[in-house]
Amino acid sequence: MLTTNPLGLDLTALTLLSNLPYYYLLNAFYTAHDYAVLPALATDLLSIAVPFALFARASASHTDAKLTKAGARSIVHDWQVLSLVSVFGAAIYALTLYTSAFTWLPVYMITHFDNLRTLHHEREENLMLQVLLAVPAGLATARFLFVPTIASSNKLLRALDPVAASPKFDTETANLAQTVAYNLGFGPEGFSARTQVLAKRTAVLVLSSFLNTFARVFVTIEGTELVGALGWSGLWATAGLLTGIAYGWVAEE
Repeated sequence: MLTTNPLGLDLTALTLLSNLPYYYLLNAFYTAHDYAVLPALATDLLSIAVPFALFARASASHTDAKLTKAGARSIVHDWQVLSLVSVFGAAIYALTLYTSAFTWLPVYMITHFDNLRTLHHEREENLMLQVLLAVPAGLATARFLFVPTIASSNKLLRALDPVAASPKFDTETANLAQTVAYNLGFGPEGFSARTQVLAKRTAVLVLSSFLNTFARVFVTIEGTELVGALGWSGLWATAGLLTGIAYGWVAEE
């Protein structure tokens, strides 16, 4: 029997975000057809999603139970909020690619990639279309970054639970980490669980997206220079980093 496993959903989302740059490159610059790229990407996703769906235990882990409990009493199960957050994440990815396509990226691609078929594509010239095409990335970042962040202790959950009042900052009893966190605007209690969860998951997303993209592009695409693979990987890693920062701002509000 298939079951929904939060860990499986997280890994599937991370797999999408880590493999999307490679298939995007093939489709946009090497004119690989959609019917060739999409099944390959789907295979990568199913190789992660199906095993977890088939073998997931009915009893969730402690972390997953906490996530479910928090989600039941917070906005993490509100489809309207998650839809807006997903579009927000998609817009960040799209805007990153859009501005790159009209600034440094064309010259960079010509210089460090051989055998390119094209440098111009309809979606790179249309920001709204780019956002629509980036919706899967937005959904994946919402699942991997935003949902676990909101499920941690934060202002949004405190708004639903007035009893959990925020402590006041005390300069006499605060330690170094709490002082630094307070000066950076994170709160009087120091670096919260929310901040730690978001920071760790953003780091995982950035590293996974960068390393996986670099390895696949540099090894499998003939004529790719080392600098070219680093630049293309860095572009998508930057998009993931900006999305994590933006989600931190949203969760803080």
